[in-house]
Amino acid sequence: MATRAAHLGKPLVVVIAVALIAYVVVKFARRRRFLRHLRRARITPTELKRRLDAGDHRLIVDLRTALDIETTPYGIPGARWILPQALDDPHQLIPKDSEVIFYCAEPREATSARMALLLDAHGYKHLHPLSGGLEGWRRAGFAVEPLHVDTGLVTGQRGAQA
Repeated sequence: MATRAAHLGKPLVVVIAVALIAYVVVKFARRRRFLRHLRRARITPTELKRRLDAGDHRLIVDLRTALDIETTPYGIPGARWILPQALDDPHQLIPKDSEVIFYCAEPREATSARMALLLDAHGYKHLHPLSGGLEGWRRAGFAVEPLHVDTGLVTGQRGAQA
């Protein structure tokens, strides 16, 4: 019995090692696909401004947290504030045929990219993280508008402060 277990031990270790290597390769491939997708889908602040000035209608979504908004109480004019967790079921908040620009507080657009991939999985096709996020927009010299936000809201609309 012990001899039989010893013989099974070596092949079992090989199978586990192969499974672990396959797992790492799959994770690496998914990450590369994610990064490639992010590079293709990004829109620069200059390109967004050009399109907005041309009258193109896009839904701009501010994905910052309530704390981010409290510390930086302004955003891109016309943007709609939606917390990322509210996009678990995006169909009630965002029309499926919309072109959507996401921005967040992170300079490398991590939340924006993650939400773009989530909506892509829900069948949305025209999704773009804003390169540099809100800070990239400001650094490009484009206008922002003040916010008045009820931090208890899960989603909100921008409004001017009183």
